[in-house]
Amino acid sequence: TGASAISIQVASRRPVRATLDLRPGAERLDLFTPELRARDHGRPPITEVSFEPGPPGCAPTLCLRIPDDHPPDTYLGVVADRRTGQQVGPLSVCVSQ
Repeated sequence: TGASAISIQVASRRPVRATLDLRPGAERLDLFTPELRARDHGRPPITEVSFEPGPPGCAPTLCLRIPDDHPPDTYLGVVADRRTGQQVGPLSVCVSQ
């Protein structure tokens, strides 16, 4: 399909489901996500989001850390190319109770 392959690493004591839908070729870019905002705007954002480069020839890894006391909700954000600011796809993280 030409879809980008990205590994996801999650550090959380609670169940978390992450969905990442990037355009083809995005895995070769310098990716970033500033923060993930909750659907309930009164909840704090998830700020510990980063992309770690993989070894040569391997895809990067999306790293998420969810604090133990972070409220459950669905958190949404956009992944972009750090060099151009161009958006390459959405990121959704569902934190369960």
